[in-house]
Amino acid sequence: MQRYYILLKATGAGGWPGWLPYRLDAASAEQAVEKAKEQAENHYPEYEKFEVQAIEIERRSK
Repeated sequence: MQRYYILLKATGAGGWPGWLPYRLDAASAEQAVEKAKEQAENHYPEYEKFEVQAIEIERRSK
């Protein structure tokens, strides 16, 4: 599994956008994005749309 850094841009009805950073372990980048969007939808009901702004694989130190 890799650790991914995901930055989502969240927008809602008439409000300012918000940027939501996530660090998640997942088997693929697609899975990491899916998890991040799911968490954002559950925790930020004021936002309606979540767009990926950045995705990076994080290096782990040993």
